[in-house]
Amino acid sequence: AILNQSNLHELSGDLIDANRGIVEYSDFFKRPLELSKYLLTTSEKGVINLPSATAYLDTVFFATCNEKNLTLFKRNPDFPSFKGRFELIRAPYLLRYSEEEGIYKEHLSALAQGKPIAPHVGRIVALWAVLTRLRKPNTRHYKGDVAGLVQRLTPLDKARLYDTGDAPEDWTDQERKELLAHLDQLASEFDNAEEEFEGLIDANYEGRRGASPREVFTILHAAADDEESPCFSPLAVLKEIRRVCQDTSLYEFLRLPSENGYGDVEQLTDLAESEYRRIVRDEVHSALSLVEERAYEQLFEDYFRHVKAFDAGEKVTNRVTGRPQDPSKDLMEKVEGLVSIQEKPTEWRKNLIMRIAAWAIDNPGQPIDYRELFGDILNALRRRYHREREDAILQMQTQLLRYGTDEWTRVDEADQEKILAAFQRLEAMGYNEASAKEALVYVLRHREDE
Repeated sequence: AILNQSNLHELSGDLIDANRGIVEYSDFFKRPLELSKYLLTTSEKGVINLPSATAYLDTVFFATCNEKNLTLFKRNPDFPSFKGRFELIRAPYLLRYSEEEGIYKEHLSALAQGKPIAPHVGRIVALWAVLTRLRKPNTRHYKGDVAGLVQRLTPLDKARLYDTGDAPEDWTDQERKELLAHLDQLASEFDNAEEEFEGLIDANYEGRRGASPREVFTILHAAADDEESPCFSPLAVLKEIRRVCQDTSLYEFLRLPSENGYGDVEQLTDLAESEYRRIVRDEVHSALSLVEERAYEQLFEDYFRHVKAFDAGEKVTNRVTGRPQDPSKDLMEKVEGLVSIQEKPTEWRKNLIMRIAAWAIDNPGQPIDYRELFGDILNALRRRYHREREDAILQMQTQLLRYGTDEWTRVDEADQEKILAAFQRLEAMGYNEASAKEALVYVLRHREDE
């Protein structure tokens, strides 16, 4: 009887549904501010007055906005009231291309719509996107030799540094150590920067501007739809990027000021292509198998054994005879010549020993992983070996392009076996026939570059 005399109201709405959870306000500062002022009281007291009742909330309020709208809102007289009730969390674009790659990689198949996908599409477009976001270090923010070091950093150097923690391979060990010691300072250099851009004084931290994932997806869509490209490849993506760059009115990142290559989208695209060229050239050379990968490591292991023995004034055991012998100066000088060391041999060798010692302290009882520890040196050895075998590589690459054509019968049986084996190795790397041939043609066309 009592209930029959009462009016019952069932509360509903997003705030009610989100109680004991999270409610999100998307693009918060694009809404009329008057519609959000109720949150000042609600967020402070956990209470909201509805037309028919008062609701008590236990909710996390979460909102998103872009930096430009936030900058404009900071000039609003109501900003202090709102700022006292929320915490700003900065979410810049990613600056590590290995993380950025993950955004695109899982969508490539859907974008391709059945078109063959060449390896490294995600990696190259992610690298390019990160390159557009990087800022040139300001030497006035650094002291002593560090100022000169950061001045020498190219956008590609900086991208690799952020992604892997590796300093440029062609720097001396001392320079590399000095740079890595100031990596945190480099990464936070522009955290509080504000600069004018297109008439608005705005935050300008690193990662504030540059190509957004949404814009990158637009480029990927167009590249995948390119009927002139035999496959969805990094080359198709780079081609589309260059087409987009012709109209600077399309995207904000095309109008950013440039300095020494930073912010210059055309130069940054060339850098992304140079990285693709390096990767695909190594893969093609590896597929040809003219030099076993283990050969580089074996040579360096022998070199280091001789360096260590020479430094300690000891003998070294000959791998063939098993007899002790003096360290070979010829071997040491040969390897140092192959990698084109920038320091005096004595300093170079001392730094190698120190690098090994530091690794042994961090990895007690573990066998030395030369690939992990000296990847920069092994890569330099590989490139030198390939240059010395350029004629043989060129001949094999030319033969590879005859596969699947009428000229295949002109290739002798011994070379046919090598070529089929090379294609199998390329397939194991993720290539199909179309993408493998595209890569081969590209490597042949650019064999004189770098």
